[in-house]
Parts: sequence; C-alpha cells; structure tokens
Amino acid sequence: YPSDKEAYEYPNQYLFAEQMIVAPITSPAEGDFAVAKVWLPKGKWTDFFTGEQYDGGRVVYVRRTLDYIPVFVKEGGIIPLAEDIDVNGCPLPQELAVRVYEGDGEYVLYEDEKDKKLFTEFKSQKTNDGQSVTFIIKGDDSVMPKNRKMKFVFANVEFGVMECYKNGQICDVNEIYADNCTFELSSISCGVEYTLYLKYDQKTKEERVKEYIANILMSVSGCNTTKWDVYKELKEKGTLEEIESFIRGEKRISNDVKERMLETL
Repeated sequence: YPSDKEAYEYPNQYLFAEQMIVAPITSPAEGDFAVAKVWLPKGKWTDFFTGEQYDGGRVVYVRRTLDYIPVFVKEGGIIPLAEDIDVNGCPLPQELAVRVYEGDGEYVLYEDEKDKKLFTEFKSQKTNDGQSVTFIIKGDDSVMPKNRKMKFVFANVEFGVMECYKNGQICDVNEIYADNCTFELSSISCGVEYTLYLKYDQKTKEERVKEYIANILMSVSGCNTTKWDVYKELKEKGTLEEIESFIRGEKRISNDVKERMLETL
C-alpha cells in the first residue's frame, strides 16, 4: 500500500505475502490482554485465528492473550495450506486445505520439482447468495503428488449448501463437519476446471458482533452464571449502538474485556 501514508507509520506490522497483515504484539500484557495498534487498509479483514471481521480504512487497538498473534486476511483472500506436514523433508503435500474468505480474489499456487513446474490458479467471487471458487491446475502433471486432495474451508461461514462442477458437469464433493463450512475434493486432475458454489444465509454485522462478544465473554475468567446473565441480555440488543451502549455500561465486565469486545464495531 505505497500510496497510503499510514503504511509508513506502523513499523511493527507487515504484509505476509499479498493477502495477510501480521501485527505482532510487543508490549506487556495489562490485565487479560496485551495491545497492538494496527492499521488496516480499506476493505474487510478477518482475523486468521479468531474469525472476527474488521472494517478497514482505520486504526484498531487489537487486544489478544499471549497465545495469539494478530493476523488479518483481506476480503477475497485465498490461503492454501499443507495438511500432511508430519513428514521429514519438504515434499509437496498430497493434501491441501484452501481457506477461502468472503469477497472477490485470485491466487496462483506455484509448485516445482527440479525444473518441472505446476500452477494452480484460484479465483473466488462473492455471489448474491453465497460464494464461488473456481480453480484449474496447469503445467507438468508429474509434479503433483498422486491422489491429491483439496479441502476448501470457507472461513466466514458456518452453514451452507454446496454444489460442485467438474468441467461444467456436476460432481461429488464430501462435506466435513467443522467450525466453518468445509468440503473436500478427492483425486484432483490437471487441466480440469473445478467450480464450487456455496449458498448460505448472510449474517448482519449486528449478528456477527454479538457472536464475537459472546465468544470473548465465555473465554475470559469469571463466574459462569454472571457470563450467562450478560449473554442473555446481550441477545436482546438490536442495533450496533445498543450493543455498544450495553457493553460500555455493564459493571460486571472489566474495562479491558469491554474494549476487547468492541474492537470490531
């Protein structure tokens, strides 16, 4: 982001490849959390580890416990990860987990074996009723491990209905039950265009924020009965203004936890 002056003002954060911003926390913890001052460019950003969505174009004071590093993925991000990593050496993975984030995006995965090369071209698009992902593998097919599998994890979605097409013809896809919508394709082939269409109900920002607050509430120390009472009252709040007013006025929650809860507003 060379044209944004903020990109030069926050030296502790950095781009990891093109789709992620990493903001290590370097200050001591105060109370339950340590704090990092993070600039997020315009657009929507999702915390890689917590799943919380943030509006960009602003500075956010990010509070995390010591076991988390703030890592933010931009909307439309496509993050391929190796699944079968419990091996010696560094062979190309037989199984990939491709994390897909709401929005429009593209990514090319490059793999090689000596002088042989393989490219997997991914493209994701936000649709009126969900998200689509198309990919095709090009290059020397001898590079790709036999019986390659791809697991697609839709990072911002909990429930949905999937349709999968192989060169325009509907094909089987396996659903894997997890925290996010996850589907697996087996025996991937080179030169074939695959398209996955995921349909799901869109959540409002109010619904998302209440979910984030509830997760934080249940993770911090404190009386479970009190937490449950706060949660029941939180569920009744409708607008973002009502949610913020309720949390700020809640005497049963410490100030640092309140600020943690309101980060995504």
